[in-house]
Amino acid sequence: MSLDDLSITNTEFPLPLGISQAVTESFLDECLARYGLAVLRPVRAIDIVQDDSGVTATLEVSDGNTKTMCSLYVVGCDDAHSVVRHAAGLEFEGAAYPRDFVLCDAHLRDARLDLDRLTMCLGSSSLLAILPLRASFSAWSH
Repeated sequence: MSLDDLSITNTEFPLPLGISQAVTESFLDECLARYGLAVLRPVRAIDIVQDDSGVTATLEVSDGNTKTMCSLYVVGCDDAHSVVRHAAGLEFEGAAYPRDFVLCDAHLRDARLDLDRLTMCLGSSSLLAILPLRASFSAWSH
């Protein structure tokens, strides 16, 4: 399947846009660093409590211990089971995917693939899709 003409007509931007998660995270990290801030990784929100002074988040950090942090607000960028969304009393407006899947950024060494095309491999009950991204994967350092 050629990525040159996907005949996308119902948008002002009729083209596929794929940006590596590593590149996106690196860009966001650089923006936060300008303000003296950093993203903590890996961290999992366990509880979120809001009061008149802000938000208190109980977090599980990489060593399994918990840490409490206070801030003016939190941003939930997690899944349908979002602790942040549940704490805010917001419903999940959408639908879960009917099947499990894995999405990853990967550098394929010595791949003999056409880097201008989507490659799909079909199995009896599975599908592998390889979509080329032009960005460097060296940005992922965590």
